[in-house]
Amino acid sequence: MRAEIVGVGNELLLGFVDNTNASYLSRALAALGIETRGHTSVGDDLEEAAEVIRNALRRADIVLTTGGLGPTDDDLTREAAAEAVGRPLAEDEGLAEELQNRMRSRNRPFSWRVARQANLIRGAWPLNNAHGTAPGQYLFLDDEKRLLALLPGPAYELIPMVETHLLPVLSAFRRGPLFRTRTLKFFGIGEPALEETLLSMDGLHHLVSWAPYGKEAELHVCLRAGGGSEEEIQEKLGQAIEMISSRLGKVLFTVGDGNMEGAVADLLVQRRLTVGAAESCTGGLLAHRLTNVPGSSAYFRGGVTCYSGESKIEVVGVKPAILEEPGVLSAECAAALAEGARRIFRADLGVGITGLAGPGGGTPEIPSGTVFFAVDGPHGPVVERGYFPAARQVTKERTAQAALDLLRRYLLKSPV
Repeated sequence: MRAEIVGVGNELLLGFVDNTNASYLSRALAALGIETRGHTSVGDDLEEAAEVIRNALRRADIVLTTGGLGPTDDDLTREAAAEAVGRPLAEDEGLAEELQNRMRSRNRPFSWRVARQANLIRGAWPLNNAHGTAPGQYLFLDDEKRLLALLPGPAYELIPMVETHLLPVLSAFRRGPLFRTRTLKFFGIGEPALEETLLSMDGLHHLVSWAPYGKEAELHVCLRAGGGSEEEIQEKLGQAIEMISSRLGKVLFTVGDGNMEGAVADLLVQRRLTVGAAESCTGGLLAHRLTNVPGSSAYFRGGVTCYSGESKIEVVGVKPAILEEPGVLSAECAAALAEGARRIFRADLGVGITGLAGPGGGTPEIPSGTVFFAVDGPHGPVVERGYFPAARQVTKERTAQAALDLLRRYLLKSPV
């Protein structure tokens, strides 16, 4: 089945609001095996919105609109949708009474503007809004071959409405072949190399289609498999993931909704190991990410942000000679920070990070964006150099990601 999502509101076109509703709804539809084929945004104009909805209904089996259901003059989605399908609006007495009671309980007047929200397109069913005044609604068209649903704009209203009321309707309405998706997340490989590897795998394209895309410092691949049954689809996805993992296991860090710190946490717990951190240019970002994982007290012993040379020496125990030559921006300094973090926190592993986040202060030999990160543990120290020239915050984030990935790869070599 094909779906389209229409966002209504001038704020979307002006760029004041990101259309996160469309992303959420696409994921929710995909989980039901419904493919979203288009996102459209239109302003608060009755005729333009009606035309966009009308065109979407010509192409799609399911059309979901977001926004424009409130009480103000620019909330025109109900009227636009009614015009698009050629049906009148009429007040629903039950909704009107519910709105009156809600306004009365809040000691607010029940005006004609508020009453507009009780209008339903002829043949539509209401969708209760537990977190706002504007109900949603849905209706079937063409002998139940198509479905149109109108949803509120605020995410805190839309998401509970969808999950509680709309998803069961969509699940019952869904028909035709199934499809499912699975996301694989990679770090340490470029998109051309990843695509070339996937294309070289015999039989992979018979199981799934794939779409690689960059997301922050990572590379994600969305696998898509179709079939006549859930069992058939899951078998295809499982075989595809096994094929990809056998070739790209070193750079594939998680499957599904997980993240790098979660992958590292799982390995630390499995191997019953602990870790400490000494960070300079990342300012504690690695420790922050590790402790974002529930239960992190089981493996994270502590972290220190040692920005100055004095703190590196006095707190972490880096030898002054290292800071003099080869210097703070060196592999030797990163290794000393990792060893110091392991020692002062009495951890099994230590992570050290140093570098130049920029944007200024670099040299031809060590330009801004150059970083060094190290892991010290039972297998000895491992140090890597990275170059992430970007805005300061981006450089810090990519450095923390690279250091976490080095820790992940170090842990993969550790026995369970």
